This record gives sequence, C-alpha cells and structure tokens, in this order.
Amino acid sequence: IVETIASGASLFSVFRSTYSDDVDPLDVGRFQTDQTELWLRRALEFRESPAASSVTVLDVRYEDLVASTASVLKQIYTAVGIAVPDDLEGMIARYDAARPRHAKGVHRYTPEAFGLDGDGLRRRFAFHPHA
Repeated sequence: IVETIASGASLFSVFRSTYSDDVDPLDVGRFQTDQTELWLRRALEFRESPAASSVTVLDVRYEDLVASTASVLKQIYTAVGIAVPDDLEGMIARYDAARPRHAKGVHRYTPEAFGLDGDGLRRRFAFHPHA
C-alpha cells in the first residue's frame, strides 16, 4: 500500500504541476492517501453487495503482472471468457520491444517526499486484505 499511494502521489503531483507552479507534495500525499482509502472502502462495499454476484472481479497484484505477465494475462483472459491468444508470449515480447519500460528514464520518488509514513499507512489500511 505504501508503494501504491506514493506512486499515485507522484503521478498526481506531475498532473497538478501542469496547472500550477505551486504544488505542495505534502498536500498531494494527504489527498492521495484519503482518495485511496475512499476507493478501497468503496470497492470492498461493492464486493459485499448483491450487485457483485453479477460481475467478475479479479485481483491482480502489480508485482505479479510485472514478474509473470503471461501468467497474469492468462488469468485475465480466462476470467472474462476470452480465448488466450496462441502466441501470448510473442505478443508480450512485441509489446515490450515497441514500448521499453524505462525508455524515457526511470521514475524515481519516495513516500517520504509526500510526507507518507509507511508504518502509519499499513496501520490505516489494515482493513483491506490486499493492502
């Protein structure tokens, strides 16, 4: 959860900087933390609602997507009832070759830059099973 919120804060800082020369990273960190909690609580509420029985929900960890892309994509295709492409590995290789992950540099940020405390975030988000 710490990496997720810090990443979101970094993204929203960049977004805000397109409209303002005065972006307060601590404000962005607070905003991102509050929004993430709101989104996750709403997602859990939905999962417990009757409406959830009519949709397919699949949790995908970002780390798994990066480390085992083909395996995760197979899970996604299967979950939504779409046939897995015969050349899935080739499709992934072509995508990666056309869009290298760090071609434009590595995005560097830290939770501390946004006033985020890892232990505090882990306690605050303990309500969520995947946080």
